[in-house]
Amino acid sequence: MSVWIDQVRDILRSTDEVKVVLEAVFIPSSAPNASTPDPRLDGQNKRILAVISHKDDWDLSEEGCVFVCKAKKSGDGELEELEIHRVLPIYGNFSIVMSQMRRSTIDLRAGLQKAAVEQPRSGFSLAVTPAEGLEDDAKPALFYIKDVQELRDFVAESRRLKEESSSIEADEPINIVQSTTHFSWLRPYILKHISPFLLASLPSDLRVVNQPIQERLSPASAGQPGDDYADLHLLRDEWVRSAARSACRTDKKSLRLRIGTFNVNGKLPSQDLSSWIQGNSQPSLPPLDAVSPFSVSDIIGDPFDKQETVDPIDQEDPDPDLFVLGFQEIDLSTEALIYSMGTAREDAWCAAVFAALGEKASKYEKLSSKQLVGMLIVVIVKKSLQSCFSDVQAVAAGAGILGVMGNKGGTAIRVSFTAPSATNVTILTFVNAHLAAFDEMVDKRNSDFHDLSKRLTFAPSVAARPDGDTELDYMLSSSGAYESDVLFWLGDLNYRLDVPDLDLRRILRDEEWDNKDKFASLLRFDQLNKAIHAKKAFVGFQEGPITHLPFGLSFVRGVQNLIFRLL
Repeated sequence: MSVWIDQVRDILRSTDEVKVVLEAVFIPSSAPNASTPDPRLDGQNKRILAVISHKDDWDLSEEGCVFVCKAKKSGDGELEELEIHRVLPIYGNFSIVMSQMRRSTIDLRAGLQKAAVEQPRSGFSLAVTPAEGLEDDAKPALFYIKDVQELRDFVAESRRLKEESSSIEADEPINIVQSTTHFSWLRPYILKHISPFLLASLPSDLRVVNQPIQERLSPASAGQPGDDYADLHLLRDEWVRSAARSACRTDKKSLRLRIGTFNVNGKLPSQDLSSWIQGNSQPSLPPLDAVSPFSVSDIIGDPFDKQETVDPIDQEDPDPDLFVLGFQEIDLSTEALIYSMGTAREDAWCAAVFAALGEKASKYEKLSSKQLVGMLIVVIVKKSLQSCFSDVQAVAAGAGILGVMGNKGGTAIRVSFTAPSATNVTILTFVNAHLAAFDEMVDKRNSDFHDLSKRLTFAPSVAARPDGDTELDYMLSSSGAYESDVLFWLGDLNYRLDVPDLDLRRILRDEEWDNKDKFASLLRFDQLNKAIHAKKAFVGFQEGPITHLPFGLSFVRGVQNLIFRLL
C-alpha cells in the first residue's frame, strides 16, 4: 500500500497530510447484492480511498476529508497518476457504515496464483454518506474492501476527524468553492475536477463580492501570520473573474424593470390598477456603477450620484421589459394556513394586472409566479424577450406562526437573463417578503430577514459530472438568494417610524409637512434605516431615494384615520 500512499502524496499540497490509504472497488447501485467484486478482476471500478488531514497552525484546528481517487493508466498499461473523483469533507452528516459481505463464488481460472481454497471468501462493504446528506431516494456510495486492518485504520481516523469537526456549526452544506472559513483548503482540489461549465453555474455571494478585498485577505497581508497561499489564490481569482466579466461584456444594454408591492388585505381586485402598473415610465433606480474590489484606495461614494446612459435592449419600445409584482395578504382565511386553496386569488390578481396594461397586455405574458398562503410574487415579461430568460426557479419559506406558517415569510423567483446576441448570463433574484408586524417587533423583523436569507434557497441547475460518471455525482450545494448578480428585495417589510402617533399626525396636518428638512428628520427615525446603519438587517442593500410622504399607507376598514407605515 506504500505505492498508493506515495501516489496520493504527489497530488497533495505541502500543508496537507495523508493519514490512511485504502484500496477498494466501487459497487454500482445497479449491481446485484449477491455479486461481490474482486479488486483483481474489476479494474474499471477500482478506487483508492484516502483520509486527508489539514492542520491550521494559526488557530490550532484540524479538518479532514476523504478523497475518492481513480488510477489513470498510460497507453502501455503502466500506472500514470491518481485522479480525484470526489472530495468528501468530514463534518455534518458525513458517515461511514461497515458491514461484512460473503463471496458466493470461487474463481477457478488458471491465471490466478492462489489455489481455490486460499482465495478470500468474504470481505467488507463500506457505505459512505457525504456531509450534505442524501436525497430522499438516494443511497450511500458502496465500496468493497478486502484488507480488514486497513479498513479499521480508515474508520478510526475518519471517526477521529469527525470528532474534531464537532465544533463546526453548519446549518446548511458548506459551499467549498466559495467558503472563506471551513474547508477552504480543499478549493484547489475541487477546482481541478469540476468542469468550467459547473463553476459557471455557481453565482458569487453578493455579500462577499461587495466586500472590499482587503477585508477578505488573511492577516498575512498585514505582516502577521496567515495563509499566504490562500491570499494569492483569492487575488488571482478576483483578477480572473474581473477580466472574464469585462471580456464578456462587449456591449452594455439596460433592462427596464418595474417593481411594485401591494398589501391587499385579503381583498379581491375591485378597481383599476393602471396607475400602479403603468405609473411613470422613468426608472426610479438609476444604474449602479461597477466597482472593482481592487479599488482599495478609491473613495466610493453613493452609487446613485452618477447616472450612466445605457441603451435599452428594446430601443423601439419604451415600456418596461420586466414586471415584478409582490402581493401580501391575498388570502387571510384560516383554511389557507392549513391547506392549499388553489390559484383562484392568484388568477384574479394576475387578470387585474393584465387588464391594467390595457392594449399593451398583448405583448406581455407571465413568466413565473409563486404563492405561499397570502404572499404572491409574479414576474411578467415581454413576449419578444421571453427566450432571453432561462433557468426560472421559484421557492417559498414561511416565517409566521411557530416560525414556519405562511401568514408571514417570503416567496422568491430567480431567473437567468441572456441579452440577445450576448454570451454572458446575468442572474436576477427577486424576493417578496412579509415580515412581522407591530411597532415593537422590530427585532423580530430583523430576525425574519436573516431567517429568510438562509431558507430561501435554489436548487443547482447542474448536479451531475459532465463526463457521465455517475459514481458519487458531485452534489452542488443549493444556492441562496445572495448568490446572484442582482438581488431585489420587496414587500411589506412592516418597518415603522419611531415617532409617537400624535406627533406624526401633527406633522401631517402641517401645511409644510413635505418640507425637505422635516422629511430628512423623519427618515432618521425610520426603523429600516436604523437597522441598516446598525448592521442588524439589509446590510449592503441600496434603497432608492424616498422623495415623497407618506412612506407607506394602509387603511383601517371602518375608520377614517390613516396608519402610516414604511413598506
